[in-house]
Amino acid sequence: MEYGLIKISETKETFIENLLISLAGYKPQTSSFPGYQFQVQDSLKDVLCFLTEKDDEFKCFFERQLFRVYACGEEDIDEVLVVGDSIKGWSKAFLKENQLSDFVLSVHISSSCKEKMEWGLIGIAAPGWVLLFEEDLDYAVKDYLNDSIKVGYIPADESFLDSVGPSLNTNALFLSLLELILQNLPGRKNGNGYEPLN
Repeated sequence: MEYGLIKISETKETFIENLLISLAGYKPQTSSFPGYQFQVQDSLKDVLCFLTEKDDEFKCFFERQLFRVYACGEEDIDEVLVVGDSIKGWSKAFLKENQLSDFVLSVHISSSCKEKMEWGLIGIAAPGWVLLFEEDLDYAVKDYLNDSIKVGYIPADESFLDSVGPSLNTNALFLSLLELILQNLPGRKNGNGYEPLN
């Protein structure tokens, strides 16, 4: 996993909101040239996967990308942590093209996390989605941030948020997140609307 420590000059709340939108809209660049992933001998080419620009299998692979955004609980520390399996590509595009880069003082990417700091999970970004957590919700709901990005509000208590720290790998996060969403689906619709399942 990769950890991107961002030092900012803007208020954290405003910056994080726009940061999540940026992450949800990020699309990794793929090669426009068809070919093989590795250089291979002619005798093996008939049995190895040939990559094409419109290969749905590889498109699905890239769309599994999850980014997590954490903030430090101490108000005087203007730092935000972005966690993902690979964030270098996003950070380059972000600093080059995004208007938020004007408020970034520095970005440090590493393979380890500053565990001594107390990081709190703010939200998760996936292609086309931002997931936020609210303790007071009865069940999971969705809304639209704009034409291309949806937002999901997921009920979550402190025990869940404490369990998904920066060091948790993406597969474990995905399983925890899936379980949380399934547990908070609304009940079947009746005359009074939806009711949470107990």
